[in-house]
Amino acid sequence: MESPKLRRILRGGILVFSGLVFSLPLWSYQTYEALSPQIREARRLYALGGRAFPLTAFPLTAETLGEIAGELVRDPRLNPDLRLAAAALLESLPLPRAQGEVLTGADLGADLEGALAGDFVVEPVRWFYDRFVAYPDFFKLKTYVQKKDLPGLQFSLGLKRIYRTGEIPPHNLFYTPNDWMSLENFMIRSGFFAWQNQGFEIRLGRSPVHYGDPRWTGFLPSWRLPYLDALEYRYRWGNWEMVSSVSVLDNRMGEEERDFFTSGGSLASYGSPDRIYLGSNRKGGDSWFYLAPPSSDPSAPPLGAENKLSLGFGQTIILNALHRFTWRNRFLSLGITGNMVAARENNALHLADIFPVFSWHNAEVGGHNFSLVAEALWTILPGLDLYLQAAYDDISATDLLGIADTAIPTIDAYLLGLGWETGLAGRPLSVRLEAGVTHYLWGSFHAYDEAKGNYLGRAIYRYRAQKETRIMPLTSPYGPGARWLELNLALGSGSSGLNLRRDPLGPLALELNLSYLDHLEGVDLIRLDYPGPASLKNAPRLGSFSSGLTLVYTLPGGGPNSAAFYGAAGLNAVEGRWWPEFRLGARWRGTFLRREV
Repeated sequence: MESPKLRRILRGGILVFSGLVFSLPLWSYQTYEALSPQIREARRLYALGGRAFPLTAFPLTAETLGEIAGELVRDPRLNPDLRLAAAALLESLPLPRAQGEVLTGADLGADLEGALAGDFVVEPVRWFYDRFVAYPDFFKLKTYVQKKDLPGLQFSLGLKRIYRTGEIPPHNLFYTPNDWMSLENFMIRSGFFAWQNQGFEIRLGRSPVHYGDPRWTGFLPSWRLPYLDALEYRYRWGNWEMVSSVSVLDNRMGEEERDFFTSGGSLASYGSPDRIYLGSNRKGGDSWFYLAPPSSDPSAPPLGAENKLSLGFGQTIILNALHRFTWRNRFLSLGITGNMVAARENNALHLADIFPVFSWHNAEVGGHNFSLVAEALWTILPGLDLYLQAAYDDISATDLLGIADTAIPTIDAYLLGLGWETGLAGRPLSVRLEAGVTHYLWGSFHAYDEAKGNYLGRAIYRYRAQKETRIMPLTSPYGPGARWLELNLALGSGSSGLNLRRDPLGPLALELNLSYLDHLEGVDLIRLDYPGPASLKNAPRLGSFSSGLTLVYTLPGGGPNSAAFYGAAGLNAVEGRWWPEFRLGARWRGTFLRREV
């Protein structure tokens, strides 16, 4: 048993170690996430210049974004206005200007938002992202110290109101009449060690991610996820880029899983119809079920441990790994990615699980849930982009060639994106259209198989919130059996939050969002096993609709600091039940930067 003296020694050791770590002269890089205003501006300028934006991986360091913007500045075929706009973006990035210069900086943000909604209905596929992940923090902070070609650290946090299922909060502050500290304690958004030099970059730690064009979602880990804890490295040479990432996912039981496993008792869809759910331990720990039903005879002996099967919650490591290659020229960007999720018995991991140039599907590296994603971005005309993504979780030779294969069908997913950048009455106008569809087994996997892994091999992202653990699709925006159509229209420079120039017609901006989603009834990432009943493809569809019209007023001025007020009105529906929603808020963004040699 651990003694009080040993505990004191351990605590003292941790404090000493922490003091040594934070006293080291480590340098870090400013990074930009997929939806940051700087990335939006760079992507807009590329489209207007008739150039395909790189299908890279996010976040991007200031140095990498500077190289991307620098290509526009040096392009003699672009008109002078675009080159000046690219130069303004490049000038705004915190990059060392002289040899040995040290940059110390911090990005801060504060939001205040109130909401009023009618009698609403919870839409389970959208709800957690819309009401928590995308819900504004009332305070956020990111700090960095930067010196060229040195390794470093980055740290950021965000303070957010506690998430409660089925609630549309009246405001985003942590104070409520019944709880003066209704605050999510898990506030670390990023924390990583990084190094970049001569086209090579490595990062170890937590950060939000996105792979592909940030205007659209897709079938890889995307900006919809709060973050990934990963080791990632990238290498760029000429028009090529290689990205390899290895991350570990949370293995706590989600509330959606708890509801399913404890509701009916029968796990008929998990192989044998006589498997009976037994129970789970507390706080998202393991769950188990019997391989045979208990006898109805009260005098019969209880089933032994040999008949008890664990689902692995709280015990099994869930590994998510991908390797990705992209290529581009002036008008076209292409990408191919292999992504796999592995959760094996006895936590069996292989060195090949982290190989960057490898085929997990072809090599014998143990059971895994593998998907292949191909994508293309084509700049058809200056300002007009076409984006395509096709993904395959399994390919049936019977479907493809008509030859004998297993009963597992071709499990596929497709996305089409159209982007248009232009101007209206002297203001920038951006239009984004996205349409997507997923197979009813997309992201699912074997529930239990000694050779192929267990239930946790499904493409599920679990987030541990303050009160509960919620699940999200890892490799799609809305999970299996979904169809969606989305339109976004943004008019005015203030809509992106970036204020590099004065808007010629004032500081007003307008944004319109329309989204239709439907999914097959009875289909989700939890309940279906391969190959699944084919009749599900004809199951009834449950539909939902959301809309929002937002007006933003940015206070006049420019530079790195900005303040804005906004109001929004929307009309939402789930299965024919409609309700209005209104939001009113204010936001402030500040950047503090110091340069010294």
